[in-house]
Amino acid sequence: MSSARLPKIVFLVLVLIAVAEAHRGYTLLPNCMASHFDAAGNANNFQPKSVFLHLNAVVTVLALVTGFIVPRIISVLPASMINLPHKDYWLAPERRAQTMAFFETHFGWFGCAVYFLLICVFEEVVQANLRTPPRMSSDYMIGLLLAFAAFMIVWSALFIRRLRGFYTLR
Repeated sequence: MSSARLPKIVFLVLVLIAVAEAHRGYTLLPNCMASHFDAAGNANNFQPKSVFLHLNAVVTVLALVTGFIVPRIISVLPASMINLPHKDYWLAPERRAQTMAFFETHFGWFGCAVYFLLICVFEEVVQANLRTPPRMSSDYMIGLLLAFAAFMIVWSALFIRRLRGFYTLR
């Protein structure tokens, strides 16, 4: 299996999980649900559950575009429009395909991580709405954001490390 294919499969699995969770959530949620929470986890804004679920669909599309469409757009851009360290090296005709494959894989994992974060937030909002009064777990959200920040640090470091120096793309 190619390295670019695995994030696509993971993203598809995440979409299937999100669809199942959205269906489950829709049946459990009140018609007017808490949709925004303050730092302490208290509900401070409400909306119809249909709007919340439509927003979830929009977020799915945005994660898909960020992780899988942006790299394809970059791959068709002329080198003059791509800002990249050692651009002449990485976008040379003999390396451009490898560089674009790296982008496709790396951005695919980014899209998966962003989408996973959003699925977790969606699920926490559903759980918050099942409590009386609606209340989100601040500790859970802080842990989730710290985990995502750790992913972003590693993702960025690998991206920069690969492209700062003259490393062979695999």
